[in-house]
Amino acid sequence: MCARRAGNILNLSELAKDASISHTTARSWISLLETSFIIYLLPPYYNNYNKRLIKSPKLYFYDTGLLSYLSGVRNGDISPISPIWGQLFENMVVSDLVKQNYHHNTLKEFYYWRDSHGHEIDLLSEENDQLKTYEIKASTTLRSNMFEGLEYFRKISGVQDLSQNLIYGGTESQTRNDSQVIPWRDIS
Repeated sequence: MCARRAGNILNLSELAKDASISHTTARSWISLLETSFIIYLLPPYYNNYNKRLIKSPKLYFYDTGLLSYLSGVRNGDISPISPIWGQLFENMVVSDLVKQNYHHNTLKEFYYWRDSHGHEIDLLSEENDQLKTYEIKASTTLRSNMFEGLEYFRKISGVQDLSQNLIYGGTESQTRNDSQVIPWRDIS
């Protein structure tokens, strides 16, 4: 049930209902999975850019292979047209960045941001007094609408020293719309 929720906002009440357990038991099991480094809960970014913010964490798996297996993917049998392709890609990118942070002991704090209207930034980090935003797209082809979330956040946040990044499934690095475009293989 957690695998179906990977990359999504965690709703413990819904998870408890689907598993036919109490909310308290669901919270305990999630805590156990988190303590065991099986899942990672990405906290929301709080700032008064918009009063109607989502305040629940998003759920990710540290091991994208385990997530793939639990999602029914066997022997690499998945393609970019699969309905879970984007979910697996986002999970891979977030978990890789979190694991790199631990490995290099850089002490970055990671967040996501989403308002009640569905505007979202997949990943944010605060580094050396600079806010970095990341949009994650599995597509190998860049489209202008991929930058909409980054532009919206820049507009409402008013942050002057904002680093905008788009991590995608393609192979070419470039700069577009004041955003760095980063191929997934180059994330670090």
